[in-house]
Amino acid sequence: MERSKTSRSIFGCSSPAATTVAALLFTIVFALAATQLARAQTFAVLHAFSGPDGALPESGLIVGHDGNFYGTTFTGAYGSSYDGTVYKLFHSGDAWMLTTLHQFQFSLGEGIGPAANVVFGPDGALYGTTVNGGAWNYPCNLGCGTVYRLSPPAVCTPGNCAWSELTIRDFEGGLDGALPEFGALVFDTAGRSYGTTAAGGHSRGGAGTVFSIWRASNGWDTSLLWSFDTPEFPEHDGVSPYNGLVMLNDDTMLGTTLQGGNAGLGNEGEGTIYELKRAKHGWSERVVHSFGVSSWDGSYPFAGLIEDAAGNLYGATSTGGPGGGGTVFKLTPSGDGWNFSTVYALPGQNNWQTGPVGNLAMDGAGNLYGTTISEGAFSQGSVFKLAPNSDGSWTYTTLHNFTGGLDGSRPWGSLLVDNSGDVFGTAEFGGAYNDGVVFEITP
Repeated sequence: MERSKTSRSIFGCSSPAATTVAALLFTIVFALAATQLARAQTFAVLHAFSGPDGALPESGLIVGHDGNFYGTTFTGAYGSSYDGTVYKLFHSGDAWMLTTLHQFQFSLGEGIGPAANVVFGPDGALYGTTVNGGAWNYPCNLGCGTVYRLSPPAVCTPGNCAWSELTIRDFEGGLDGALPEFGALVFDTAGRSYGTTAAGGHSRGGAGTVFSIWRASNGWDTSLLWSFDTPEFPEHDGVSPYNGLVMLNDDTMLGTTLQGGNAGLGNEGEGTIYELKRAKHGWSERVVHSFGVSSWDGSYPFAGLIEDAAGNLYGATSTGGPGGGGTVFKLTPSGDGWNFSTVYALPGQNNWQTGPVGNLAMDGAGNLYGTTISEGAFSQGSVFKLAPNSDGSWTYTTLHNFTGGLDGSRPWGSLLVDNSGDVFGTAEFGGAYNDGVVFEITP
């Protein structure tokens, strides 16, 4: 699914200072119903985006070695153009402050539309992808996407902390792939990074790729690890990996595809879980699970996978399942394979893309946290928690129902849980300027 920088509505712009003041003054405290929570939760908006400081945060947050949060916005103002930003959110006294590290500029040939989380590389720089932009405008409208590197300045002062951007890969939209969407890059022990594109590759329909990129003596090199097939092929491989990879070790990675699989001949497929293993010559791929084959496993996994301390993997589907709102599932290692089980069937309307879209998060006690994009009491999305029970079942709790107002709407990105059990995330819309928010839920 190709998106342009005008495919999201921009509702209004104000000054970053006004945004910060509004965000600091506006704190919502919800005492949720006892049927939802064992104890009261508090919900606070840490920052409301206004346009000039970024808009439409589709990625979640990461924590740097300095303890500060880092994230991206899908759009962000640079003159009259909305091309996206990378930002840092930090504490200053009792207040939260946001500084923009980089504003992408399509007019300079940079990437636009960063939808994935950034990640710190072994060299201390930030790495990420953009959905569009770059040097190649054909065959993709507004460019086929990029991989970028942001390096910090030697001196960073308040109000002046711009990082240096280097585009290390321009996707051409052909065999090399196109449109890297929500998947953050992952690094192996040798410092190579790995990622996915939702389109492009060798197949006739451009079903997406898995790629690797690394620093070489003459710059940066890229290799194609896997090219996904299309539903026309009898293998029924996955189609369109919208999210990234979980790396178990340097030789094994797993991920999800939004479509494809063995849901039925003549069917586009409802998504897969796939495994990539390093082989003697290149990489080999196999489908671990095809969604939609049964009524209980869910359909269309936008989200990627996470790993717990025991080596189990968890993920979510955006729709389907017995409850209609998607599912949370688990992969348990078994010999050379994986056993699939449904952890919880989420309630919903069984509509396209209403359940979880971002990756799940897990705390130290084994509790799972996730978001739904447009379910909940106000149909504007929600944050939920799943607590494991001794009998193998899970207890579902709603932590927050978004109203679509000042608290935000449509949480796309992954959540972040700290050691105190505080939950941090982003919502794509809503807030004081309807350009999205960063929020915190505290126990």
